[in-house]
Amino acid sequence: MKKQIPFLDLSCIPPDVDAALKQKFSEILEKGIFSGGVEVTRLEEKLATFLNVLHVIPCSNCTDALEIALRVLGIGPGDEVIVPALHGYLRLNPLRWLELNLFLLIPTNRV
Repeated sequence: MKKQIPFLDLSCIPPDVDAALKQKFSEILEKGIFSGGVEVTRLEEKLATFLNVLHVIPCSNCTDALEIALRVLGIGPGDEVIVPALHGYLRLNPLRWLELNLFLLIPTNRV
């Protein structure tokens, strides 16, 4: 028996959270600022406090986060990176942008 699982079921959001989210989205739409700005600064501050760290860099996606992490670690042209064969291919873009030698771990016990 196949059961259909909804991609994103927003009906389970509590009414008070729903109202707060709608209010915040409305404020952001009115300002017309969708990246950077006060909201991102507040997010950085709250995350840094929650994680008890000095610096936080919010990212819009995993690709950006991976590139930032590689750069912070000083990984660059000519360095070798080994990644599993089972991954999203877009995750390889930062590795290509940094001109890294890329090795895929491919299981040999698969048919």
